[in-house]
Amino acid sequence: MDKVLYERLEPGIVLITINNPEMMNARTAEVREQFDKALDIFDDDSEALVAIVTGAGDKAFCAGGDISGFDLDLQGGHRLAKIGLAALHKLEKIDKILIAAVNGYALGGGLELALACDLIIASERAQFGFPEAKRGIVPVLGVLRLPQVIGRHKAKELLLSGRRFGAAEAADIGLVNKVVPHDGLMTAAKELAREIITSAPLAIKVIKAAVNRELGGAELIYAVTAVTGLFASEDLKEGIKAFSEKRTPAFKGR
Repeated sequence: MDKVLYERLEPGIVLITINNPEMMNARTAEVREQFDKALDIFDDDSEALVAIVTGAGDKAFCAGGDISGFDLDLQGGHRLAKIGLAALHKLEKIDKILIAAVNGYALGGGLELALACDLIIASERAQFGFPEAKRGIVPVLGVLRLPQVIGRHKAKELLLSGRRFGAAEAADIGLVNKVVPHDGLMTAAKELAREIITSAPLAIKVIKAAVNRELGGAELIYAVTAVTGLFASEDLKEGIKAFSEKRTPAFKGR
């Protein structure tokens, strides 16, 4: 694998790095496929209990999905939503702990990836946001998980406005566990990982399973069904075109 790297850092702790810096570590189809393989390796790694997830370089954790690869029809939209949601939900159901070390932009699918992890440590330079509504689409996992983490009203504000916000605000609203100096991000993530692995492995697995026990039911089916129709909308086509042309989209509600 070259787009997602898997590395053993020290006993019990591994590092999974999205290695696509030329595209701000965007979740392309290749990145999604290799990340899924990295999760399988982590799951099968009997010596690993905690994985730190980060992005290569200093600019981005993950700047979202590759919108140029969207299939703008109902069939393609359903497939993309279903595959993308299943890939993210896999992080929630794996019985080991994942820590997102957010070193820069975590936007759209990148913020969804961080939300799917168990804990989030953010660099003071981190920037978060769900810009999907500005493109005519919806973050499939984001609309489900963001309200669960920070509450409905604040989640609606961020999802509806699509605005970016920094690490300090992310900490204030309870989105991240800790904000640290940029140069100390990996040190902080490893310190947290070390604290976790001193706990009993079986207890760790039960805690995650219990906290996440209601995740992965009917809400996932609803989200895929609800979002699918947007892929055939004129608004999404306009949103993507406007984004590529660096202009404000002219949405028409159809």
